[in-house]
Amino acid sequence: MTGTNSRFTHVCLGTLIYVYFRFLHFQKSLQEEILALEFRKNDSEGSGKIAENDCADLLIAYAGFQPKKRAKMLKRVRKAFDDEESPGVGLTDYLNFYQVLYSINEIDTALQFYHIAGAPIEKSTLKHVAKTVAHVELSDHLVEVVRLSLWNDISRMSHDRSSLCLILMGMANSVTRSSSA
Repeated sequence: MTGTNSRFTHVCLGTLIYVYFRFLHFQKSLQEEILALEFRKNDSEGSGKIAENDCADLLIAYAGFQPKKRAKMLKRVRKAFDDEESPGVGLTDYLNFYQVLYSINEIDTALQFYHIAGAPIEKSTLKHVAKTVAHVELSDHLVEVVRLSLWNDISRMSHDRSSLCLILMGMANSVTRSSSA
């Protein structure tokens, strides 16, 4: 009787694990589809790229910033990138950044180690941690758009891991809530 019981338990457990991973795959696909739709809504020319200002607006849309602070963040991005000559942000870069947001707790832990070691949180640090933890490649251009959107200045970015992670965690929690609603 125990052999049959353990076989039954093994089959049921295997089925539950299979269903769980299928659901995770479905959830990830759905989130990517929603993000792609938001991206395409801002890609009025159908070029596969959106302006840096539009990208920054999408990145901070769910973060819950006050309108004044949000306007100030977007102004920094608008000032840095000329609409005519800027390369824009592609869908892959946009989706990669959201993959970073989904891994924010692990990224916070990794950045904490950098902070404890006294190493500054620079653009290259963020790129390295994103690649190691979230398994995505962030372009220099996207990291610059994020930097301009979220940090007041470069020196603050270098030393303020906690504010970076709090902002990113707020964005991640908002994205998770909005996509599961």
